[in-house]
Amino acid sequence: MLRFLESVLFFLFGAGLLLVAWRAWKNGEIPAGSNFFKGRYAPSYKDNPLMFTLFLFIYAVGGILLLVCALALLTGRMPPLKLM
Repeated sequence: MLRFLESVLFFLFGAGLLLVAWRAWKNGEIPAGSNFFKGRYAPSYKDNPLMFTLFLFIYAVGGILLLVCALALLTGRMPPLKLM
C-alpha cells in the first residue's frame, strides 16, 4: 500500500513539473522562485535565454526523473522510502 501511495505522489509531482515546463515552453517565461523584495523571478526567453533554458532543463529533468521513480516503485525495481 505504501509503495502505491509513494508512486502516485511521485507521478503527480513529476507530471506537475512537466506541466510547468510545457507551459513555460509555450509562454516563453518560467517561474523560478522569488527575487527578494522585487516579487517573483521568472526569466523569459526573450530577456534571458540562458537562464530560461537552464530552468526549463531543470524542471524537465526533475519531472522525468520523478516519473521514472514512480514506475520503478510500481514495478518493484526500487524499494519504498524508509519512514522514521
